[in-house]
Amino acid sequence: MTTSANMPHPALSKGEGSEEISLNEKNKKVLSFGEDQVRRNRHICGSCFFLFFIIVNKNLINKLIAKLYFRHQILSEMKYYLSSYRFGNEVEKLKVMLPPGSKIGHINNSRDFSGANPEIRYKYQEDEVIELASFGFIVESLDLKKYFGKEDELRKTLYGLDGLWVSGGNTFVLRQAMKLSGFDNIFNELRQRKDFLYAGYSAGICILCDSLKYIKNVDDPNDFPYEVNKQIIWDGLGVFNYGILPHYQSEHFESEDIAKEVQQCIDNKWLFKTLRDGEVIIIDEE
Repeated sequence: MTTSANMPHPALSKGEGSEEISLNEKNKKVLSFGEDQVRRNRHICGSCFFLFFIIVNKNLINKLIAKLYFRHQILSEMKYYLSSYRFGNEVEKLKVMLPPGSKIGHINNSRDFSGANPEIRYKYQEDEVIELASFGFIVESLDLKKYFGKEDELRKTLYGLDGLWVSGGNTFVLRQAMKLSGFDNIFNELRQRKDFLYAGYSAGICILCDSLKYIKNVDDPNDFPYEVNKQIIWDGLGVFNYGILPHYQSEHFESEDIAKEVQQCIDNKWLFKTLRDGEVIIIDEE
């Protein structure tokens, strides 16, 4: 005998109709309870698996979140080539970030720090200018000291360039030169140009953070080589709202002090990103 889904089972057809209906209702409740329990068990298993996945892949997830957050911070702005030391290991990518013949301004004011050897300072600048030229760029030395109190003149010069290379040295000294020349104001205008390249290393990339507190033990905040300024400037250019710490675990004379800065960031719960020499951050939305 076959049994229809809409008919009572023969084993339940003995007796009166009211008893038959009552038994069917009880079975429905039992089935409903069983289905609810299965759904709850599935939900619990799913939650446990998700939690297990997060625990096992915590580092991967943190890196992914940081990467997405990092991209969000600089979306729709100028191009960036940010090296830990000198030109880094991504030179071939740097060469194509701007077309051949592009004009690059070379800023070396981070080496204006007190006691700097003029010959060494010039040698660094000369080497970097020659190398940039070998990439196919037209390079112009850009001394911000010449523009102290002449923001409009500097604006005209910068607007005639396709990019900048900002060298390493003392980040606090570089920040003073940028403030006194009005570079910081003009930079906020240049940031909106997607065809403009900001490149550099060490102090030249630390300056892009929201604050210079991250490197206060590596660079001397109390160095005032310019007579017109005797006050520490703590705010950076504000591209990133966290610290960038170059020369991390590298064969660089500042590497040991950078490790102390890393610990300072951890102790104070400050966001930061480390770079080893050779590593480069590249942001190019094209």
